[in-house]
Amino acid sequence: LRLEVAPEDKGKVIGRQGRVAQSMRVLLRVAAVKQGAHATLEIV
Repeated sequence: LRLEVAPEDKGKVIGRQGRVAQSMRVLLRVAAVKQGAHATLEIV
């Protein structure tokens, strides 16, 4: 999954020390595993 954000919002989406981005990746991974798939999140 590719998440495109405005350059000025990128820091807010990633969060402090990447915590928000890591949380989004974990949720995406859990949802994918439930469906028997593999997913990754790329923030651009």
